Amino acid sequence: MPSTFDQYADSVNQAIAAADAYYNGDTELLTDAEYDLLLESIKSYETVNPEHVIEHLLFTAVAGGTSKGGDVSHSFPMLSMEKTKEIEDLEKFIASIEGDIVVEPKLDGLALSVLYENGKLVRVALRGDGLKGEDVTKQALALKPNFLPLTVSRTDIFEVRGELIMDDEDFKFSSEQRMEWLRTKNNKRPVNKRKTEEELAESGFKNPRNAIAGSIRREKADYEVRATFFAYDLALADHTGDMASHRYRVSTLGALGFVASMTLADDLLGNGELLKRVEKFGELRELEEVPYPTDGIVLKADHDDDRKRVGETSSRPRWSMAFKYPDLRKRTILRAIEMAVGRTGNISFTAIFDPKKVEGSTIGRATLHNFDYIQEHDLRIGGTYFASKRNGVIPRIEKIEDHVQPEELAPYAPERVCPVSGEPLDTSGAIWRSTSPEASLGSLIEYASSRAAFDIEGIGSGIAIELVEAGLVNSVADIFTLTEDQIAGLPLIDGKTGEHKIVKKTGELQRVGETQAKKIIAEIEKAKSVPFNRVITSLGIRKCGRTFGIRLAKKFATAENLIAATMDDLMEVEGVKEGRGEYFFSGIAANAENLRRMGELGVNMGVEKEEAPEDAAPLPLAGMKVCITGALKSEPRLAHIGRDEANELIESYGGTASSGVSASTSFLVAGENSEGTSKYKNAIKFGKRIITPKDFADLLGITG
Repeated sequence: MPSTFDQYADSVNQAIAAADAYYNGDTELLTDAEYDLLLESIKSYETVNPEHVIEHLLFTAVAGGTSKGGDVSHSFPMLSMEKTKEIEDLEKFIASIEGDIVVEPKLDGLALSVLYENGKLVRVALRGDGLKGEDVTKQALALKPNFLPLTVSRTDIFEVRGELIMDDEDFKFSSEQRMEWLRTKNNKRPVNKRKTEEELAESGFKNPRNAIAGSIRREKADYEVRATFFAYDLALADHTGDMASHRYRVSTLGALGFVASMTLADDLLGNGELLKRVEKFGELRELEEVPYPTDGIVLKADHDDDRKRVGETSSRPRWSMAFKYPDLRKRTILRAIEMAVGRTGNISFTAIFDPKKVEGSTIGRATLHNFDYIQEHDLRIGGTYFASKRNGVIPRIEKIEDHVQPEELAPYAPERVCPVSGEPLDTSGAIWRSTSPEASLGSLIEYASSRAAFDIEGIGSGIAIELVEAGLVNSVADIFTLTEDQIAGLPLIDGKTGEHKIVKKTGELQRVGETQAKKIIAEIEKAKSVPFNRVITSLGIRKCGRTFGIRLAKKFATAENLIAATMDDLMEVEGVKEGRGEYFFSGIAANAENLRRMGELGVNMGVEKEEAPEDAAPLPLAGMKVCITGALKSEPRLAHIGRDEANELIESYGGTASSGVSASTSFLVAGENSEGTSKYKNAIKFGKRIITPKDFADLLGITG
């Protein structure tokens, strides 16, 4: 259930968009199961918060009120059905019907109304808004093979209701036919304009329901599509006598040459107590012995007298109910768990297991929520688990209750390091995260905004993630295109938990305010003038941190020179060896356009160095390698600078900043509380000079 009004409003808008795409287009934003789950969450929120309900037609109109109707009027409304996952609801429904109840499979296809006159098919229409639908006769008759009888033995006017679906074989055949047609079209294009196989696949059928919806609306029958029409009702001008019985109408449909969905259910289930038939159908579905795609079963009052007595709402009859079964599950063996870094830096875990066919498709991979989920389900490589599809769609793997994994299989224990950089992960929250700038865009934006680079106060991990999620930044250069309006209103994220911050009084998301947004923009403007070495550092090139940002800036001076640098040029930089040089060379090449854009946006791209006069005095630290340990605050002249600025100072005075003490170190600057550090101990070990921050300021000639 949505926890805030904003989340509820987003859910309503998502449901309306999904309903519109489902009923009026040939794409699917949400599966049937996902859509039902979304509606349940909306209804739950509205029950608890009746004063916050948004006006919509999701529960009161066919097609969620999104259908545009059409030019065909139905002889009587084509309504939706009430759905449930609870046996108790089904029992109440059964008790409300006095007469017989018939059973049919719940099929997920395209609802059609087919009209016959004088023994001939004259019109096929979609459901539309339940009262009127779109005429698709031409497209329907173009489907091959013909799935509807073109002529029947009855000569009066009558309407057949049913569902057009594809089984696995139909979908596979139709998909292959469409892909072959797409390839043929693609091959006729100029070579430089041809799509790749992956791009072509994006235009292929995504699932059986989309395939039917797209095929029934296409203008030309360029390729063969196979489908089956399951009839579920016969509408006549007058339902009297035997025709007042649904079962009798279905038997009439069978005699006319239609495939009747209720007959298929009867063939599988036989007669007997209703709830036992519901249970048996679920068992057959679990064993995949139902020869058509279904996620539930439908119960309907047989006689029209019962239907008139219980009535119907504007969108749903009270004389029918659909029962939806739990997700199908198959036993499988877990073979591996893969770790990867997402776009925002979040670590994802993916289970790899022996492939199993579940609900019409084969699955062998499943996304795991987080490490807590892995521990909760006691995932062990080589162990046996259930593979299923959450809501009939999303693959998942879960533990089998009461099943004990063999003791020799150790619980999964991943290395807590980034799979890209090898650096330690941030595991303080439920969602693990890589902070390595080379691993993800979110981490890069956070790193580029840190003190080591642009020092943009206000852009921490939370806002960096939201900027990426909102599509506002796709590179470091994009930081300098941001506006106050874009930043104001971004949700805030708790750095420890990784969850959105909530305003306690209202329950709404806590967002960036206008004042904070102005401050961030001012910080971004100030960042344009940082030293060029920090611009280099901001790129997040692998193995190129603050120290090498300084050295590269010292060597090449400008972005133009840096971009033009060869591998040999880079190898001349202090401390650059073969492996690091390759990282630098490829990283600089990948960021060439990024640097140029930042220059166009006003960021400091360095200046050419002036040649020092021959008689100029050498810089105080020329040829020296200097290391610093401890804080420099004890010396007023250095109290305002941090470690990064101190390293920049060393380089600007001709020296080389070192992160550790070795035999080649010239001296160590020992600040506050430094006597017990490893650097201090190594300086003594190697016999190196140790000076105070005051001595250091004096050496550089800093006056204030």
